[in-house]
Amino acid sequence: MDIAIQLALSGLFIGGVYALISVGLTLVFGVLRVVNFAHGEYLTIAMYMTYFMFQRVGVDPFVASIAVVPLMFGLGLLTERLLIRPTLEAPMWCRCS
Repeated sequence: MDIAIQLALSGLFIGGVYALISVGLTLVFGVLRVVNFAHGEYLTIAMYMTYFMFQRVGVDPFVASIAVVPLMFGLGLLTERLLIRPTLEAPMWCRCS
């Protein structure tokens, strides 16, 4: 019975992660009309940062997420300001080449 409960909770958690990924992709495409292929890479970086904080520092993963989320927000904002926005504001002939 314990295994069934653990499997159900694991399924709920991974389903929540998939839901957050899909909401993020939908939000970025809906607002910017840009397909951001770096979305998965940012998720991977965030997961490795959380794992590193859990393994090396000994911080609970949920507590580590409190630190990782603002860092990843800053990285995403930096990417949008330095890469995506200048590309969208460039002339069409420049975007296509």
